[in-house]
Amino acid sequence: MLTALAATVALAASAAAPAPPAWRAVETTHLGAYTLVVQSNDGADDSPRLVVAAPGGKTTVVSLNGGLALVKNAITTASLAAQNRLHSSYLYAALALNDGAAGDQLVAVFGAAEDPDPFAFRVLRLAPDGQVATLLSEDAFELTAIAHLDKGAAPELIGRPSWSQMDTKCLSTYDPLAVYRLSDGRYAYDAALSQAYDVAHYVWAGPKSREDVAVDICHKPLKLVPAPKS
Repeated sequence: MLTALAATVALAASAAAPAPPAWRAVETTHLGAYTLVVQSNDGADDSPRLVVAAPGGKTTVVSLNGGLALVKNAITTASLAAQNRLHSSYLYAALALNDGAAGDQLVAVFGAAEDPDPFAFRVLRLAPDGQVATLLSEDAFELTAIAHLDKGAAPELIGRPSWSQMDTKCLSTYDPLAVYRLSDGRYAYDAALSQAYDVAHYVWAGPKSREDVAVDICHKPLKLVPAPKS
């Protein structure tokens, strides 16, 4: 009798439980033979997310903690943002981003930023055979440029893993730019290219941000100085 009553109560509780919120499409973009759908779900921590529908019907879900970020918020370099050939609020695909040798489509998406770091960053490869691969996955990376630095078929990605903070009117924290080069099917940090790029466009005191030195941005060219004492 008690067993039957418990089963009845459990069944009633199950029937009364509300269904989880459904994902709904908020944006659809076509890129070659692929259909890219951005979906939203008010009850999900990873909303909005991306669903990639490949030729043949295979789908791949791309989600980031905190949901996808708007391209206009993630890319602050106007010339870089203007290269986006997609009419999308969440997806970025510039002709300069494509791998000329492979002929694949490369698409970038951005995730929510965790203060004081930049936005999360993912680069996806959409191959003609329907395979979707992640070429770069960084939890914090501000894309600032796409350029051919080593004369290879695929361009390098340049950006900041961390944002500089101002210590005084002229002094900022040392936060170097990083260069990622496509190698063996993935983007990897290139130490030599990063150092050369920072020497030419910033300053160089190693590949990681540092607290013992600062950058004098009022001096032209920029120069390294001891960090101010707290």
